[in-house]
Amino acid sequence: HLILPERHAPPTELLDLQPLPVDALRSEAARRLCEPDAGAGSVFNPIQTQCHAALYGGDENVLVCAPSGAGTTACAAFALSRALEQRAGEEGGARCVYLAPKAALAEARCAAWAPRLRALGLECSVLTGEAAVDLRLLERSAVSCATPEIWDALSRRWRQRRAVREVDLVIADEVHLVGGEGGATYEVVLSRMRYIGVQAAEEASEAGTAARRVRLVALGAPMANARDVAEWLGCARGAVFNFAPAARPAPLEVSLRGFDVSQPSARLLAMAKPAFRAIAATAPRGEPALVYTPGRRAAKVAAVDLVALAAAEAAALGGSSS
Repeated sequence: HLILPERHAPPTELLDLQPLPVDALRSEAARRLCEPDAGAGSVFNPIQTQCHAALYGGDENVLVCAPSGAGTTACAAFALSRALEQRAGEEGGARCVYLAPKAALAEARCAAWAPRLRALGLECSVLTGEAAVDLRLLERSAVSCATPEIWDALSRRWRQRRAVREVDLVIADEVHLVGGEGGATYEVVLSRMRYIGVQAAEEASEAGTAARRVRLVALGAPMANARDVAEWLGCARGAVFNFAPAARPAPLEVSLRGFDVSQPSARLLAMAKPAFRAIAATAPRGEPALVYTPGRRAAKVAAVDLVALAAAEAAALGGSSS
């Protein structure tokens, strides 16, 4: 019998570990940076706990693929704390770059990290796309947030730009979008940063000096080909975490219902009442609910239908709708 190799590795097993407390972080700076992302009782969730040693205790490239809501932001903070601690006291300090496929996500991450870093006397900035301005921001900021397109334009001339060559850490968020629209640029910038790190190590070895190694930390959703992505990023086997979608800390219940209506507008109308019933059943106390529709026009129609159904039910019960 011929035993063929596995096409894709199985998901990473979620270990039953003792939750990691925030106090376990070595420095006050790390605790300030990571504590807001911890859960109740100032402890990290199982996925964060399992990834902590690879992110905070070493310098290898790391790939973390986890379902939404798993707290990969804290994983990024672990790696960021490590970089800041290693360069603490050195002239210029650490230089880190956070990449996100959307400008809004990069701006939101900067808004969240800026107050924490400011308390440590460090700066967090969003790159603008203007090369001269961005180089100044990169030189004076401990963390620079950008999209792959902006970082691609800034890092193309990396041999002439010392600030780009001296980057210590690159955090690539939503890395699973490399295979989607706009993913080619993301792929190019990550490949370039890995190449810069390899070139710097070779030049330092020839000169007999210590090199500033570029560390890559990639975060994303669970992927079937996580092993291939990890090999591309240069991650060791023990630094690859590809958790199954079912490993999310907050359980997600999925139910499907089919509608045998071929006409799109009629099908959307038929979905309104079941959607309203589902919202009433799952959010009886007025909790937020999210309804996805095919487009903007369909969203308006769905909103009107849901409001009408809520008013009709309130009238039937003799109450008032809110």
